[in-house]
Amino acid sequence: MKTYFDAENLPLEFGGQATLSYDYEEFSRMMAHDDLKREAYWGLKTDTANERIQAGAALEPVIP
Repeated sequence: MKTYFDAENLPLEFGGQATLSYDYEEFSRMMAHDDLKREAYWGLKTDTANERIQAGAALEPVIP
């Protein structure tokens, strides 16, 4: 792996020197921000109570 990546960017598990940490709260904030950007780009609105995405057109009904 060291031939393809710099040791300072390669995690310890793969013989490198990078120590990575995962903060689920920070990740959650970033994903919520990305959701807002996606909604703005596509003109969508999210129903936060049900986590459904509502578009301008209605979905075709399913006939049992």
